Amino acid sequence: MKTNFRKAAWLAIALVFFLSSALYAAPYNERRPGRGYDEGASGGGYGDKGEKLEQLKEELGLTPEQEAKLKADREEFKAKNIELTEKLRAKRDELKNELEKAELDTAKVYTIISDIERLTGEKLRNRVNKIISMKSTLTPEQFEKLQAKMRQKIEKRMEQKHRRDGDKPRFWQR
Repeated sequence: MKTNFRKAAWLAIALVFFLSSALYAAPYNERRPGRGYDEGASGGGYGDKGEKLEQLKEELGLTPEQEAKLKADREEFKAKNIELTEKLRAKRDELKNELEKAELDTAKVYTIISDIERLTGEKLRNRVNKIISMKSTLTPEQFEKLQAKMRQKIEKRMEQKHRRDGDKPRFWQR
């Protein structure tokens, strides 16, 4: 009798946990306003991205030709990155579905993994091409200023993360 009661109690606890986590979980592909690549989204972060971009243009002293080239490159990178991200997400979902099947087709799994590796490489190549294009568009002084701004932004983000996580970075906490 006690064994049946314990099983029922554990089953109820597991069911409550599962249902509560499913209730609070947001859909995988749902986007938060102001994040990501949705239309109308600012592309991530907080505040008005347009103002920050204008401020950066002034600090770097961009010419109108440089502005136009950087804008075109940014749009091209963004479009390609959206496409690759969606393909990558679809392949990851396909891999997940394949791994959940009762009969596992290892050849298909490894083919999907190869596709994921190829798409990840394409995303990296796209990012590097954007940097190369920026470097060829900007003067060495402008590029150095941009790198310094990016380093400051990363350091600020790391400081905020450390403040949120405690004094030490996560990998130090055990």
